[in-house]
Amino acid sequence: VTRGLDNVHGSAPVFNRFWHFWINYFAVNTEACEGELFGSYYLHIRGNLTGKFQDLLYNTVWHPAMQEFLQNSESTGPNSQVAPHLRKKGKIPAINENLARELLELFTLTPAAGYTQDDVNNVAYILTGYGRIDNDDVNDEYFSLANNEPGNHKVLGKAYKQPASKRLRALCIDLAKDPRTALH
Repeated sequence: VTRGLDNVHGSAPVFNRFWHFWINYFAVNTEACEGELFGSYYLHIRGNLTGKFQDLLYNTVWHPAMQEFLQNSESTGPNSQVAPHLRKKGKIPAINENLARELLELFTLTPAAGYTQDDVNNVAYILTGYGRIDNDDVNDEYFSLANNEPGNHKVLGKAYKQPASKRLRALCIDLAKDPRTALH
């Protein structure tokens, strides 16, 4: 009800309608993450509405609310720096492809683009290292090189060779500029 009233009688009804569209497009389950995360996430989306789609895409994907909702913070590269320590503790380091699949399937290209399971896995490798922030400031980007899968990762025929903490932005720029994303 509040959203509807805000969309009709608020100070910026068209802007608010776009904001609510993008909140639903880049949806997170509010029961899957703490209130401070999704509140910050919604405001983060709002702050990116008048910019480029590539920035909106990147800023929603790395945000702790999205990371927690799709369990990317549990994703660890099998050849990462922390992998040997996890194995010693009897844990198997593994990637979680939930966010990788959402990024390709729902947020950008759609399955019609013909990406493969290898593309999904390589996006998941690029996403390793992103996760939940351990401090109180949920607006800071979090990246841990220790959990990141080393090496270059090829997605849709392009190898991402940037420093590990820069690959996700490069991937988001490429996906945002892809004509198949615009069509979607």
